Amino acid sequence: MVKILAATKEEIEFVDNKLGEFNLSQVPATQNPTLVLKNNVIKDKEAIIAGVKADVYHWGILYIEVLFVDENHRYKGLGSSLLQKVEQEA
Repeated sequence: MVKILAATKEEIEFVDNKLGEFNLSQVPATQNPTLVLKNNVIKDKEAIIAGVKADVYHWGILYIEVLFVDENHRYKGLGSSLLQKVEQEA
């Protein structure tokens, strides 16, 4: 039986690097962003309450790097609105 343990920062970096090595052995590293989308935020007055950062890669892959909605503003459709905006731009 295996044990699932919480990973340290170093351990998860190791796993990430191993996956990167495998991916490079299978596919050439041509996945540079071809279109850096405008990053978007939603503000309440001057405070940022939600935001998204995304890129479109060479093969037409939309990659959402960050999607954040402040805890006090969740379940109001803000994240969905940001994703729809990014999808339209892509």
